[in-house]
Amino acid sequence: MDAGFLFQFAKAPIPGQVKTRMRPALTPAHSCTLHTQLLAHCFQQAAEWRRAQPNWQHWLAVSPADHEHWSQFSACNFWPQPQGDLGARMAAAVNEGLSTRKGKWVILIGSDCPALDCDYFDQAAAALAAGAPLVVGPARDGGYVLIGMSVPLPLFEGVSWGGDCVFSQTLAKARAAGVEPVILPTLHDIDRPEDLSLLAKWPALASWIQFVE
Repeated sequence: MDAGFLFQFAKAPIPGQVKTRMRPALTPAHSCTLHTQLLAHCFQQAAEWRRAQPNWQHWLAVSPADHEHWSQFSACNFWPQPQGDLGARMAAAVNEGLSTRKGKWVILIGSDCPALDCDYFDQAAAALAAGAPLVVGPARDGGYVLIGMSVPLPLFEGVSWGGDCVFSQTLAKARAAGVEPVILPTLHDIDRPEDLSLLAKWPALASWIQFVE
C-alpha cells in the first residue's frame, strides 16, 4: 500500500520561547497558553483527517523531544527534530518520510494555522496522489502553512526563515529545479497581535480576540 507521512512540527510550550512576536499584546505566559491551544487545535484537525486516510500516518515532529508536554499525546507517533535551522529540520523530515520510511508522499505543517482542516489536507494529498512532485499552501504573511512532496527537492537551504519572502524563495527554488508546484489557497498563520482577531472563527480559540488592540 502506498504510504504518506504527515509531519506536524511542534515546539514545546516554554514561556519566552514560543509566540514571541505576540509581545507586547500578550505576556510570555499568555503567549505560551495560546501556543498550547493552537498546537492542540492543529493536532486535532490533522488527527481527524488521518483517521479517514488509512494510507497516511500523522507524526508529531517535536522539540525538545524530552519535554513533559508530549506525554498527553500518548497515542501519537513522535519524531524528534534534529539540530539545525528550520530548513535543515524540514529537509530531515522529508528524508525521514520518503527515504528512511519508504513513503510515497510527505506533507509538513506547523502548529500555527487553525484554518488547516480536512478539506485542505484532502487537496494536498489529492495533488500528490495525482502525480504532483510538490504542493505548497501559502501563508498570508509570505511564508507557507503546508508543503508536500513526492520526491526530495532542494528547497530548504538559503531561505530567510521567518521573513516575508519564504514562499517566493521556495517557489523560485522549485522552478530552478524544474518543478512547477501545485499551489493551494492562501491561509493565515497566527503569529502577530493583529492576527488574533481571526480566531473568532473557532469557539475554542475565540477568547483571544479580547487582546486585539
